[in-house]
Amino acid sequence: MRHYFASGEMWGEHIVAAGAKNALAVIWEIWDDPRVVEPLLSLPLDRLFIDSGAFSAKTRGVEIPIQKYISWLHAHKERIALYASLDVIGDPEKSKINQAIMEREGLTPLPCFHLGEPIRYLEEMVERYQYIAVGGYVGLSMHHAAELRKYLSQIFAITRDRVAVHGFGVGSLALLLRYPFFSTDSTSWYRIARFGFLLTFKHGRLG
Repeated sequence: MRHYFASGEMWGEHIVAAGAKNALAVIWEIWDDPRVVEPLLSLPLDRLFIDSGAFSAKTRGVEIPIQKYISWLHAHKERIALYASLDVIGDPEKSKINQAIMEREGLTPLPCFHLGEPIRYLEEMVERYQYIAVGGYVGLSMHHAAELRKYLSQIFAITRDRVAVHGFGVGSLALLLRYPFFSTDSTSWYRIARFGFLLTFKHGRLG
């Protein structure tokens, strides 16, 4: 499984110094600042994953202009391994439209299915794409673990052996061991340290 260390736009050099090869960066907050963008794109990574930041933008009441996102990706796509579609949280039809717009502009963004959306949107993605993302469950792993497991089990019952799945915000070791994600990302690596915790190995297991 491939893991992307999220918050690469803020901690890129520290991630690399620690030996990470893959990072994810949320772009809408920094795309106008070359002092941040250029060092990010120059990191010696195997893969840089660009996320539009639709989730964080929604929480702040910001609308990301799709044409600006498209233009930015075209300008830098040779230095990016993977990039997400501009999804619209809570509006799967609009997300589908944005995916089509980006594809017409010559891009190949990763489409994302969100918790609570009609399952037919997931089934459509599985028919059309070889690699998709799932998200919309931030916070569930801590307080609604059973609900999250039910959600992911339903998803993998449909996707298993048919498409590769990226899990946005999946840092739980239990979930990583339970479900066959092709790739994931999370901010757990720095949140753990921020609150004074340390991951260690005991009897061959991370804990």
